[in-house]
Amino acid sequence: IDTVLPTLQSVAAAAGGNTITLQFSEPIDTSNTALTGLANSFTLAGTGLNGATISSVTGSGSTLVLNLSGNLGSSGDVSVAYTDAGGNQTSAVAQDAAGNDLATISTPISTNLDATAPLLASTNVVTSTTAAGEYGVDDVITLRVAFDEVMKVSGDTSGLTLTLDVTNGGTPVTAQYVGTSGNDLVFQYTVSAGDSTVAGNSIGVTALNAGAATISDAAGNLWTAASVSLADVTNGGNITVNSAKQGGLNIAAAINGNTLWLDAADTNTLTRDGSDNVQAWGDKSGQSNNAALDANGTLNTNANHNPDYVATGLNGKATVRFDTANGTDLLISNVTVSARNSEVFVISDKDADTRTALLQASASVSNATYPNPWDRWGVYNW
Repeated sequence: IDTVLPTLQSVAAAAGGNTITLQFSEPIDTSNTALTGLANSFTLAGTGLNGATISSVTGSGSTLVLNLSGNLGSSGDVSVAYTDAGGNQTSAVAQDAAGNDLATISTPISTNLDATAPLLASTNVVTSTTAAGEYGVDDVITLRVAFDEVMKVSGDTSGLTLTLDVTNGGTPVTAQYVGTSGNDLVFQYTVSAGDSTVAGNSIGVTALNAGAATISDAAGNLWTAASVSLADVTNGGNITVNSAKQGGLNIAAAINGNTLWLDAADTNTLTRDGSDNVQAWGDKSGQSNNAALDANGTLNTNANHNPDYVATGLNGKATVRFDTANGTDLLISNVTVSARNSEVFVISDKDADTRTALLQASASVSNATYPNPWDRWGVYNW
């Protein structure tokens, strides 16, 4: 049960602007019911107020915006106080999703009017949270553009993109905006057939395109679009694209709060014998949920039950192939994977198009059911 009260963490307002932005410690109820009459619960003061009053309150996530009746001054400060109506109010109240009210703020929170437009960070402007490596079709690469202060984005974001030095038929491709995190705008790029980077070079960004979106700091000062010309983006090594490769056999699954990520393309996580019989598989998630092909968590030397490592399997990308040619190939893990606390799962038989495998419950687990979690490219969807 959530009994933690939300708190007001910051107030921001732009010089000459017509809004005041409030940032809270957690998401706030922004339903029409909660926002109705909420303007009357806030009190404004300050030398930069310029006679403006609150005309309405809007918001999303952990942000509320006080929309003003006029423009703030060109300098000075503004302060915000709040009075909680008390009781079990559902309207004219700032509260979290659980109904915990913002406590009365009797000592106003003040901020100086901000007249400085945000700038791109002076170093490490574009970074990536995607691990270094070579990526194929349908793989997703995440890129982040850093500014020198906390940012917000509003309006139509469909055209908010990064132009990459990846090309498809000679035409540059783009990464699409997916959200904001602190000082960073976050973008994602999904590799498509025909995409390619210069051999050996890491992916790079050549432009930030705002489209119809509004990019500003928390106070509302607009970012003025500027050229973004950068070196390659790396993350401890090159991030490259090869559309001749089509997602290896990857498992990305939430298992009882842990993550299991098995990647056939990463030979460092595989243990296999000289005949390419896979004996163990290392978890790349950092959770140490390693999969061993033996119930005791040790290497399995029974080739009849080991899947095979195929260096040029699925569309030329490495894969681990499960079949029943000489007895069912098993993947036995010490990771709990079902509500019945089974510690065993088995992968056996490829499906009809021979591209993927089906996840099945161990015969020792009664009433355990699994959907067919494999898509056609061998990516496991839990």
